[in-house]
Amino acid sequence: METETTNKCSVEILLEFFEVCFHSILYIRKVYPPSIFTLKKKYNVPVHISLYPDLNFYISNVLKSVKKFLMMNKLLQLSLWILDSSLKPVEKFVFNNFNINSSFIGNHSDMSNLLLLEESFRAFCLKLSTSDYILKPIPDNSSFKIYVKTEGSILTDMYEDPTFETFPWITEDNISENELHEISPLVSLRTPNFQFETYVEI
Repeated sequence: METETTNKCSVEILLEFFEVCFHSILYIRKVYPPSIFTLKKKYNVPVHISLYPDLNFYISNVLKSVKKFLMMNKLLQLSLWILDSSLKPVEKFVFNNFNINSSFIGNHSDMSNLLLLEESFRAFCLKLSTSDYILKPIPDNSSFKIYVKTEGSILTDMYEDPTFETFPWITEDNISENELHEISPLVSLRTPNFQFETYVEI
């Protein structure tokens, strides 16, 4: 029971981080006008969070599904694609190589562990905030999609889980055909709690 609880704790922390990242990417890359964002503080860093209900609903439901994938240890890759008006990808912000230590936060009173995690996330947010300087402006009328790469065996679970009935996913088999030409690393997050790497394809 303890392992299950601590694993949920790790996953919730990670989901909050993904949420902050998605909002920050959409603001920094100007996918939406600045007027729909408000400034908040996360990890002791100012970040821009959307006020647009439809956008927030989409991101929230994506993360509910991602939570299921993480809890089942089936998540291979999570990515946010920025698309031009013809729906061709121009940038991909990628999170992959996940490794969650489900037993690390055994003592929830050990604040040093959480502070280490916060420090790592803060470094990533700062790196993300400067990524705009290494990327070209995106085309007018750009949009975005969030893609999840999972193990194929999860499809049966998806069809049987009510979570996916209310927010269905579309499966794509030839996603590799949309590969871009250059990879620019953002940061590799390595804490005792979990590890993953992030980069942007351009």
